[in-house]
Amino acid sequence: MQFKKLEWLDNISDGVLVASHCIIKVYSSIKIEFHINHEKVENTYSLYSFGIGSIRRLEPIIFQTAEEAKIAAYNIYNKELRYMKKQIDSFLVET
Repeated sequence: MQFKKLEWLDNISDGVLVASHCIIKVYSSIKIEFHINHEKVENTYSLYSFGIGSIRRLEPIIFQTAEEAKIAAYNIYNKELRYMKKQIDSFLVET
């Protein structure tokens, strides 16, 4: 199953991606947010995720490139939407 591509808003300074964020509105009251920040000292990218269920992370996930962080965000998003779809389908079968 393929879900829509995430749309990122990138903040670039001196040719370096310093921050990027993506907000997905799944339903009127369900929102998923991803934020990627460049850590200048370590030259890494931290992925923060906010939302429901397993999307919410208390600690950032560290990546070497922004592209790796974006791929990981899509995988988290994809996994959560699959779970939601499965729950809705099972509810519909029961009723």
